Amino acid sequence: MSSRDPNPIDRMVGGNLEAARRRAGLSVVCVCEAIGVDEIRYRRFETGRERIDARSLQQICRLLGVSPIVFFSSLSVIEADGEERPRWMC
Repeated sequence: MSSRDPNPIDRMVGGNLEAARRRAGLSVVCVCEAIGVDEIRYRRFETGRERIDARSLQQICRLLGVSPIVFFSSLSVIEADGEERPRWMC
């Protein structure tokens, strides 16, 4: 892993963030406006290239109505439609 590669935990958190946002039916633009970050920075959160700061994490949790712990879950299930979703979304 080079110094430019995202940390595996940051990638997991970002992937769970993206899944939660999609599950809530929110666009990237909508989330960015709600939490006050630009789209480029937010996309870095979702890819794990930038670690989510505590303030942004709190705002995202409030917006999505979830606990911060959901972003740290690597458990997933395959639902009837074939989509893989984190277990906490079931």
